[in-house]
Amino acid sequence: MRRAEVYLHRNMVPYGGLGGHTAVVFDVLRASTTAAAALEAGAEFVIPFADIAEMRDFRERLPAAAAARCLLAGERGGLAAPGFDLGNSPGEFTRQRVRGRIVLFSTTNGTDALARAAEANRLLFGALLNTGALARELLKTARREHEELALVCAGTELSASLEDILAAGLLLDRLGARGGEWELDDGARVALAVAAEWKGREREAMSLAVGGRNVAKLGMEADIEFASRVDSLDLVPELVPGSGEFAGVEVLVPAGRAAAPGAAGGPAPAAPKVAPAEAPASDGKPRRNPKSPKDRKVRRG
Repeated sequence: MRRAEVYLHRNMVPYGGLGGHTAVVFDVLRASTTAAAALEAGAEFVIPFADIAEMRDFRERLPAAAAARCLLAGERGGLAAPGFDLGNSPGEFTRQRVRGRIVLFSTTNGTDALARAAEANRLLFGALLNTGALARELLKTARREHEELALVCAGTELSASLEDILAAGLLLDRLGARGGEWELDDGARVALAVAAEWKGREREAMSLAVGGRNVAKLGMEADIEFASRVDSLDLVPELVPGSGEFAGVEVLVPAGRAAAPGAAGGPAPAAPKVAPAEAPASDGKPRRNPKSPKDRKVRRG
């Protein structure tokens, strides 16, 4: 029997608790939507960082040729941080801006959620716009028996996000998880109920949600429209080990690509160091050593 768990907020994910799972992280508004848009527009890969200072330091330590290909992108408080090349609006990531470029990406909620799920055997970044592609990818590669699927909703700050839970529920529905072949936790049942209520009205749900209202206050209603287009992209970002100059860090590439090619011209910067499991960081928050079959290096800042 296959099992599905839905974490309604990233803070519900236990440290080290997703080992052995296939995981999908959702941050519909906007990180997972934007990462998919960047890759669709031809970005070579996207490197997620939970911490902006670490991201800037990483670029500074790259050889000059590789650093010149990198774009700083993401947000804090919904807006691009000072010195960033791009924000977190998916419409900004056009072919003219990102084709052939490397996107260094840090957001308030989404990249932190990726870090929390880093122990998973396989880690995908999901949204409404690639629901069908996600389902096809999971059905293509899933073990039919004893499958452990974890869906992680990033949330908005400390609140759950309706749009993330809706996306998780729609994916479960596409996978046939309402049938008797699946064992569902309570979070999965909540997500399926949300999907049953809002299926076909995703744009309305996002406008009512806290995340949607926050984006609208910033004058970015176009981002809501972009993110609500279910099945508009046939691409799934997957976190995989980098190679070449980017060996030692995890990068997002279209699912099925084994590893990101590195640019020529020198060694990679040292991989981010992470404290042992459950060890308190200097800010008092627990960090964990991300050990998995892929030895992930996504860091929680």
